[in-house]
Amino acid sequence: MVSLAHETDAKAGKRIRLNSIIYILLWCCGITLIFVGAPFWSVLLVGVVGGYFALRDWRTVRSLAREAIAPRHPDADVQALIDGDIEISEYRKRKENGDAV
Repeated sequence: MVSLAHETDAKAGKRIRLNSIIYILLWCCGITLIFVGAPFWSVLLVGVVGGYFALRDWRTVRSLAREAIAPRHPDADVQALIDGDIEISEYRKRKENGDAV
């Protein structure tokens, strides 16, 4: 699985914050609709729209959380080994070539 954490930038962070604000406002609107006795379809509609904004960037948020828990290794070869992109023999060859140079 490819991590999206390195692809996030200020624009993505702004979108995640905006989605969170919209979700919280829709949640408050839904609770208000329940207390004022609005029809069920209106509460359901607000819930569906709120769910869309809550789950819109789920993969990005999940990868950022995973990156915060287990940060990437500073050595690119070691990180490729951890990710399973290269085998241990390929890693050994790279290190031997790096030491010889």
